[in-house]
Amino acid sequence: MADELEVLVRSTEGESPTPAFVAKLRAEIERASIDPAVPREVAGAPADDGHRHTGQRPRIAERLAIAAVVAVVGLLAARQFTVDDRAATHAVADAGETLAPLRGQSVDVEPGTHRVDTLGTAFTFVTDRLMSFSARRNGMVELAHVGSQGADDRTILFSRLSRWSDPSTGETPPSETDAGDTPQDAAEWLARAERQGITATRSAVVVDGRETTRLDLEVPEPVCPPFPDNCLRVGSNGSSDEIGLRGGSIYRMWIIDQGDEDPILVRAAVDRRSEVTWLDDAERIVASLSLGGVEANPVLTTGAGATDLPFLGGIRIELAPRSYATLEPSGLGRIMVPDWSADTAFFTNPISADGAPVSSIDALVDALESEGVELHEFATTSVDGASARVFDLTSSDSVELALSNDRTSVWSVPPRGRLWLIEHLERGVVVVVAEAFESVDIVLPLAIEQTEALLESLRFAAGD
Repeated sequence: MADELEVLVRSTEGESPTPAFVAKLRAEIERASIDPAVPREVAGAPADDGHRHTGQRPRIAERLAIAAVVAVVGLLAARQFTVDDRAATHAVADAGETLAPLRGQSVDVEPGTHRVDTLGTAFTFVTDRLMSFSARRNGMVELAHVGSQGADDRTILFSRLSRWSDPSTGETPPSETDAGDTPQDAAEWLARAERQGITATRSAVVVDGRETTRLDLEVPEPVCPPFPDNCLRVGSNGSSDEIGLRGGSIYRMWIIDQGDEDPILVRAAVDRRSEVTWLDDAERIVASLSLGGVEANPVLTTGAGATDLPFLGGIRIELAPRSYATLEPSGLGRIMVPDWSADTAFFTNPISADGAPVSSIDALVDALESEGVELHEFATTSVDGASARVFDLTSSDSVELALSNDRTSVWSVPPRGRLWLIEHLERGVVVVVAEAFESVDIVLPLAIEQTEALLESLRFAAGD
């Protein structure tokens, strides 16, 4: 099915899919779902009942394959909307608002000044037109033309850059690339990229008083075909390479110096030469950036295996390959499900409406239910010897739990999730959440499975 799916996707390159195409793709999925070679429990994707089974469970890779197909169908169907439809399908952010959509979701931003604080160093930008803003994985955010239909179709990506990648090793997994073999700066990366046939120029500029390197890049298709998306890597934020270049696209990148902290990378892209004026639009937006004080990159650099993390006052936990973790100044930590807008979240002692820390599990349950969150308690388990109560949650409204007295740091309750709640003798009310933000019916079980594995290995650091 993978080969047929790629053919179908390639057939729509550069245009919106027709209803006939979407129907054909759905038919391919339905055929795969009854193929005897596909395990029935994966093809049917049953709801996770919260209990471990003694029989064979679907492998995560198989679940991800099905989830990928569903996500492709959803994306292609969504492309059939016109720009006029966006008012009914997207939230709209007024000028002056801090942009903080959930990962996997987007908002339309009105002309004016907007603030972003998800990259550690906060910044504002100014736009003179309606645009789309979305939160992506690995701590990235993206600004795009409202008619954008792909990652390189009139987009501007903002990310921290924790490590450059070797552009000549696109087929090598990041975990197998020796850090000593990777470029140390933009000049070294560019020299290697030019040897691969990329057309490029480098210049020194200033963005809001910060020294910045600007790179203009064009990737010929013979050097790097349109598939895969990241066949020429730029770098990574955290533990996995997520930032790359695609054949046939034209890019302008800015690497904004942050002193001793990881730089900010801004990557503008177009996938048609006829739309190259978008790079000039991006230039104006970058020129409008007003950067706050330099802050640490919230995405932590970790590796697979036993890892010490500053979550919940300090823990040791076993991370799977390609996992990565983020830490917000409030202490809210997350371990991401690779490739999906889903994660395991960790925090302690949220703030009640009267400004005092929540003092018990029952008080936290009352606080959530008073906001309309539906909770179903169904199990008790043990986490490093401490008793944990387990709840499934459903929320139809936008609900937030404050993590600081000034409410500048919050945890946004997902539409569906699973909670593990612990009353820890030294650390107070400990909250661990499995949450998903896209294709929830299929992706949430992946987050639950990841969280169960993490909790089996979790140990609270001694001395706290």
